[in-house]
Amino acid sequence: MMLRAATSLPALLLCGFPACSHAVENCGIMTLASAANAAYCNANAVSEWSCAPCKDTGIEMVPGKVKIVDHSELGAQNATRIFVAKFAQRRGCLMGIRGSDNPQNWIRDFQVARKKPTIFEDCSGCLVENGFYTIWKNIQQETMQALAAVGCDANSSDNQLVVTGHSLGAAITHLAMFTLQNRGYEVLESYSFEAPRVGNKHFSDAFDERFTRKYSVFRVTHWKDPVPHLPPELLGYYHVPTEIYVNKTGGIHVCNGAEDRYCADRWPLVETLFHAKDHCGFPLVKGGDICSCATEGPDDSTTVLV
Repeated sequence: MMLRAATSLPALLLCGFPACSHAVENCGIMTLASAANAAYCNANAVSEWSCAPCKDTGIEMVPGKVKIVDHSELGAQNATRIFVAKFAQRRGCLMGIRGSDNPQNWIRDFQVARKKPTIFEDCSGCLVENGFYTIWKNIQQETMQALAAVGCDANSSDNQLVVTGHSLGAAITHLAMFTLQNRGYEVLESYSFEAPRVGNKHFSDAFDERFTRKYSVFRVTHWKDPVPHLPPELLGYYHVPTEIYVNKTGGIHVCNGAEDRYCADRWPLVETLFHAKDHCGFPLVKGGDICSCATEGPDDSTTVLV
């Protein structure tokens, strides 16, 4: 596979982060991969922005302006976690969404047969996976309150957002962006990691129109991870653009559209099922495990599926 250098694609750079400590050509992916990793860490460490992945982002946050949103799901406390943090060196906030961390998440993950229409404006004919949609619907109001509390009110000059998430968190990222924009926020940048398919082709086209064509918005996949192959297209699901494919050695390829047969979609689903380790194993984060924050305390955990 031919790999294109990220330096030839300015959209890959998060130039708004002057403190980014990574090599310039990988700044966007590596910065937000570390931010997505931080969502798995101990809540206190994230609130203090002292967790190892927090520091790995190279981003400085305003002290005291990092908040954790935990939501109970199907009777379990903290089943869903989102953090919001106010940038110290640029306008706006960072929002990170944790991936599957408990059985309640997995129950929602497997509600693939129940697609429902969205309430998003300008999304005619859009159908999305019921479990992902339910999770976001249940936590969205608390998330809006947290954003306002750290100083990123939709009606202020700090209404600019950078959004990231891994796995289930990546799926929620794609849904959240619609709500955030409808509420008056400007989602300038987003890198989601190892996302499953969220909705149908109408949803993908609406996402492309509202975000991909206007902002630095990318969906990152890695080698033979099975999760981006789920739910299958045969059930009417379709990815959102634009995919960035990371091979097993960390090489980066910017793909064509949403379902590029030369990127993650080149691998048959049955073959990827033997490569579950590629879901958490990610060569562009320190330690190579985007799901693990093993040094940060008792809230830490490791995701295995979506």
